[in-house]
Amino acid sequence: LLTKERARALGAAGLGNVNISIDSPERQIHDHVRGVKGAWKKTVKGADYLQRYLKKGKLRINTVVGRRNYASLAQMPDFAASLGADFLNLIPLDEHTGDLQRLRKEQILAFNEEIAPGMAERGLALGVFRREADAYPFGVGKTAVHHSKKGLYAQGYYEQHRCLAPWTHAL
Repeated sequence: LLTKERARALGAAGLGNVNISIDSPERQIHDHVRGVKGAWKKTVKGADYLQRYLKKGKLRINTVVGRRNYASLAQMPDFAASLGADFLNLIPLDEHTGDLQRLRKEQILAFNEEIAPGMAERGLALGVFRREADAYPFGVGKTAVHHSKKGLYAQGYYEQHRCLAPWTHAL
């Protein structure tokens, strides 16, 4: 839905920040996760339009990490940087459908051992990660993996910090 004209108008209006959801650098995987054929192409085109008209440092990419896409994410930092993103936010899938499932313990371990280290290195070099931990959305260590396999990714964070996301989305 994001046209060149709309992106220009949003930039001219002073749009602060934009988060775009892209779930894989591979078109077929993103389209499958989103359930819409052609979604990847339209999203990438929209990101290109926004990148032209937003101030630098205002475009973020959100990537939900689940069973369908986790193995395809090694190149995500390069892809995010190629779109002009200043941050890549990896979000563990909060299981809500039968098709899109959170990772099992062995998949989390494989992600942490085989995919995340390279993502961390590239993401830091390209400036789409601020710290190495950004490449490890499931945490590291036995306790974090144990909680993550159950879908308990926040690990008590929201007992100490209020989550205002429902309010900002409502507004």
